[in-house]
This record gives sequence, C-alpha cells and structure tokens, in this order.
Amino acid sequence: MAAMTKKNLDQLKNMLDGWKNVFISDEEVEQLANEREEICEQCPHKKKFTCGLCGCPLKAKLRAVEAICPDGRWEK
Repeated sequence: MAAMTKKNLDQLKNMLDGWKNVFISDEEVEQLANEREEICEQCPHKKKFTCGLCGCPLKAKLRAVEAICPDGRWEK
C-alpha cells in the first residue's frame, strides 16, 4: 500500500471537516459554502456532485473551511 502524502492527508482532513459541517450546520460555514457553490456552478470541471479535478464530493468540499479549489477559483 502506498504511503499517504501530506497532500492526501490534508485532503482527508478537509473532507472530514466538511462532512462534520454538513451535519453540524453553522451560519458562517453555510455562507462560505453558498459563495463557493456559485463559483463552482460556472466551472467547466464541475461534475454533477463532485469536483472533476480532485474528485471530492462538493457537498463536503464546499463546507471544508480550509479546503482550496484545485483550479484556484475560490479562496479559503
């Protein structure tokens, strides 16, 4: 089994944070998710429910406060 890189660990941490924020809603996080979603809707890499570049589920990625867009389209 291949060793996990720092990038993989960061992505996993962000996804766990994002899923936590899906279930434990916070007004600021939801505002951030809405802003990011507006940007993602215009992105040619967006798949139906995932980011076409990193493969992350958007429901969680948009709510992961420390996550970054792999195409540099939105800030933290």
